[in-house]
Amino acid sequence: MIKKNKNMNTIKKTSEKIIKEKDKRSFYISEFLEDFYNASISDRYKMLEEEPFNIEPIEISAYLAAMAEKLSIDNKLPVPEWTRKQKYILKEPYFYGGEKLKAILIIESPIAFKRRNLFVSSNALVRV
Repeated sequence: MIKKNKNMNTIKKTSEKIIKEKDKRSFYISEFLEDFYNASISDRYKMLEEEPFNIEPIEISAYLAAMAEKLSIDNKLPVPEWTRKQKYILKEPYFYGGEKLKAILIIESPIAFKRRNLFVSSNALVRV
């Protein structure tokens, strides 16, 4: 395991925050993304390497796995092994944005999300 700063925001710490306050999950994911994009390349893998805690509903855990895979690929980092687990693949499709956006989400969704049966906009991981 790679040694990391104990104050570094990680995907695992983000999952812990989401478990405590699910209604703030969008905020915590945005906070993680902000920290990730501002981190050095060497710290970015450290932020993704530890598997997050399980979160219900499972769509949230699947989202974190997809996010970790996409960020890894986009940043030419090794994709963490935990993201490949079957438990992160949803049995039924889930559309972030609802049924009314289904067609556009099917087209736009990055492959890391599609492979988990999650459908998001193409800019889902863009910082605001």
